[in-house]
Amino acid sequence: MKTPWMFVTALLVCVGCQDRNEPQKTAGSQTSPPAAAVSPESPAEKELAPDTVLAEVNGRKLLYADAQEQLELRLRAAGDRLPPDRLPLIRRQMLRGIVEQFVLRSLLLQEADARKIEVTPEDEQKAYARIQESLPPGMTVDDVLKTSPVGEKKMREEVTVGIRIDKLLNTLYPEDQAPSEAEVTAFMEENKENLAVPERVKARHILVAFAEGDNDAAKQEKKTKIETVRKRLLEGADFEAEARENSDCPSRQQGGDLGTFPRGRMVPAFEDAAFSQEVGAIGPVVETSFGYHIIQVTDHQKEGTATRDEVTRLLKSQKRQQALRGVIDELKSKAQITYAAGFEPAEK
Repeated sequence: MKTPWMFVTALLVCVGCQDRNEPQKTAGSQTSPPAAAVSPESPAEKELAPDTVLAEVNGRKLLYADAQEQLELRLRAAGDRLPPDRLPLIRRQMLRGIVEQFVLRSLLLQEADARKIEVTPEDEQKAYARIQESLPPGMTVDDVLKTSPVGEKKMREEVTVGIRIDKLLNTLYPEDQAPSEAEVTAFMEENKENLAVPERVKARHILVAFAEGDNDAAKQEKKTKIETVRKRLLEGADFEAEARENSDCPSRQQGGDLGTFPRGRMVPAFEDAAFSQEVGAIGPVVETSFGYHIIQVTDHQKEGTATRDEVTRLLKSQKRQQALRGVIDELKSKAQITYAAGFEPAEK
């Protein structure tokens, strides 16, 4: 299946999702901090007026008020699981990311305008079909659009924008270009030690989360709740529906799906359960620092070596990323871009 350049990325940014094969900042992951409420703005942000221009690209401006709106959406998508002592830094980093994404998006859309690239009904039909293929079983595009924090209308606008960027990039670098057989062979010979694939599992879970200050009685109540959910699952209830209804983890939006992960990614108790359970089984209740979990492993892959097809896809992806960087660098060199103090891109 061909993979689009940008429109799926635009969709995932809006709904707060991630690539299913990348580590997720979800409950159970060792990179996930304890639950915490989002704090007020940092002092540095308070100094900015709403009409402050954070970046300008060939006359197109990003105001602080608009960037702030995007920031709040991202913070909500994070599930309020951010360490309070790091919130000012996290907010600042997110703002810088929003600024840089604005610059890249503006450059690409302005180039699409110059080339008169438009979106046809057929383009939209193909795009939504591709998005549907990328979603977990049981989830539809309409589900994603209707539950998006930015609203269905805005989501559809974002998909249309993504299609235009996709068409632009495929014009500049055709999607069907692939590495030669000789390139693949050479890469595999030179990287034998780096082609090892670790043992991995694909799993989904339901979390009943602990709250700060929970006493024994509160924890027992939550354990009773998750045991009741597990009983329904054992009796045949739909896992995805139960996750969306009862899970406190951001992954509930994907029916509890955590994607594929290797050992060392999750906290020990969660990892031990996930890597020892039988595929398809409803596991016992597992307690971690996050709360009580029910885990279901949907696939278990033993360690091995990357196949030739996998290496071919990797090299194809690398070529596209190199082409994209080249396109961006060229567009930047011809554009008039200014940044507010403190929001300039880092030196390469």
